Formats: sequence, C-alpha cells, structure tokens
Amino acid sequence: MHYNLEQYPYFIEFCLSDKHTGKGIMSMLLPKLLDKLRQIGINKIGAVAHPKNNSAIRVLNKSGLFKRASFDIVQDVYHN
Repeated sequence: MHYNLEQYPYFIEFCLSDKHTGKGIMSMLLPKLLDKLRQIGINKIGAVAHPKNNSAIRVLNKSGLFKRASFDIVQDVYHN
C-alpha cells in the first residue's frame, strides 16, 4: 500500500511488548520526544493508531496529537 504523506512529512510510531504496557513509559517518553523534535524545527508531526487501541490513543492525546481523519481502512491519523 502506498500513502501520500505530503501533508504529514514526519510520522512517529511506537510499540511496547505486553510485559511493559500499562507502566506509563510512552506517556513519559512521547512528550519529551515531541518537544525535542520541535526544538530542532520539526513541528508538523503525525501518528496513526487503530481506533480500538485505546492505550495508544490516550498516549497520543496526552501528547497533543488528536484524531483528524481516517488514514486507511484500519487506522486513523492523529496530529498536532
């Protein structure tokens, strides 16, 4: 599958093994990563998440990325 990502030139993706989920790791790391990216001039940042992945959606929302549209048949796109 090919995506036209001109509107979102920078995408982040994350995944943790089941033994590390629920510990707040991504809630702590993602905002720091986004701040660092902004410091170097990367301001338009996006991510995709399955609409039933509530944990990922919470992390994205806490980090200032919100659902903006459907991305493909299984994921929604989030960005600032």
